Amino acid sequence: MKVEGNRDGLLYIGLNQDHSCFACGDEVGVRIFNCDPVKQLQCQNFNHGIGHVEMLFRCCYLALVGGGNDPTWDTTKVVVWEDQIQRPVCEIDMSRPVLSVKLKRDRIVVVTLEEIYVYTLDHNPVLLLCYSTSVNPAGLAELCTTTSLLVFPGVDTGQVSLVNIAEDSQTQMRIIPAHTGPLAILSLNMQGPCLQPHQIKEH
Repeated sequence: MKVEGNRDGLLYIGLNQDHSCFACGDEVGVRIFNCDPVKQLQCQNFNHGIGHVEMLFRCCYLALVGGGNDPTWDTTKVVVWEDQIQRPVCEIDMSRPVLSVKLKRDRIVVVTLEEIYVYTLDHNPVLLLCYSTSVNPAGLAELCTTTSLLVFPGVDTGQVSLVNIAEDSQTQMRIIPAHTGPLAILSLNMQGPCLQPHQIKEH
């Protein structure tokens, strides 16, 4: 979740897949915390901003995107960082700013304003799939790590697209007309069969 207007320099906060940890990106780097009890587990200082952090459960891989006033990397780049060796293990360069990233043990999902990209997660990522979305400034997407179900905004406002990325097929996509207005939140349970979308409320 992007954090706007925070005086302490916090840019992003998000949970890992089993909600046992949460990660924070700020104007100087990354901090990882245990949820229960709350305690800091890791601090990676880049002296530059990190605008998105995606964990892969509790393993040593982090997907990072630059952000803030002085980004660590260009906001069009995804860097997969391995904490044990303290360096990137792979990078993906996009043509547009990256709004969010989702990880599975063999896949990395990159979200831009109007497209979703699915790559292999290895030292030389290969693009497997690409999907169009409606305008998605929040970078909404959810990936179930147990079933390979990927959900994201559909091409039309209020729609939700569902696809099993393990099948590598565009023809298996299912469209749900969830709301009449733009989506604000998408969430999946850990097993994947329960989806909860919420729309932006007009005032």
